Amino acid sequence: MNKLIFLLIAIFGFTIISNAQTKKVNTKMEYIEIAKFKLNKGFKNEQLIEAEKAVRKGLIKTQKGFISREISIDKDGSWLMDMRFDTKENMDAWFDTLKQDSTMKVLGSMIDFPTVRMEFFTKQF
Repeated sequence: MNKLIFLLIAIFGFTIISNAQTKKVNTKMEYIEIAKFKLNKGFKNEQLIEAEKAVRKGLIKTQKGFISREISIDKDGSWLMDMRFDTKENMDAWFDTLKQDSTMKVLGSMIDFPTVRMEFFTKQF
């Protein structure tokens, strides 16, 4: 009886492991923009955060394919913005739309553009 129980547990465990290994991971495509920048002199971190909150309540929340937008700061005062869309085309459409978004104009006025470094990635997993 013990051998039968052990055999059933072993078969059950093997089935679970082999199913987990052969199951496809369901990941959605994401197109990612990473931008690093500093603030223009005279602007405070709190002002950027308030401007970012306004952006998130503005046109971007209804932009097709928008997934997320996060901002972070490091110890030397450099900001990192991580923005994600489902496709490059939808992100490009946002870049066209943001020119008409007054909240983005306010946020943009705070950025020291010579310090901006942008990179684009496509999520793989």
